[in-house]
Amino acid sequence: MRVDQASREGSAAPTLANIRDGKLKALATTGRKRLFVLPDTPTMMESSVPDYEVSLWMAFAMPPNTPDEIVAKLNREMTAILNDPETISALQQQGFEPDPWSFRGGDRGHPQRNREMASVGGKTGIKTK
Repeated sequence: MRVDQASREGSAAPTLANIRDGKLKALATTGRKRLFVLPDTPTMMESSVPDYEVSLWMAFAMPPNTPDEIVAKLNREMTAILNDPETISALQQQGFEPDPWSFRGGDRGHPQRNREMASVGGKTGIKTK
């Protein structure tokens, strides 16, 4: 039996149990590098799809008038947590690859990821609203 499956949101997490149990075979991952938890599974770029990268990212949002010192403190604390070896290991075992970053300003989301997704849309004809 063949079942086509795409992991949503650029994360292996929703399908990882089925991959581990042999119910699904991972053909490629969508990040820039191989996942710690799936080291034998190539990336899309390694599978001859140049410049293909889609990954899950999450962010904390605060009101726009939040003082800089509070934003900086939260960023320091979250970065420390995401750089902790136990946290990294726990997230990797679930199919996530922590990559802390910070921004402040009017750009919604991760600026590089926004440009990449706009590029994908331009290449495929997908329009955003």
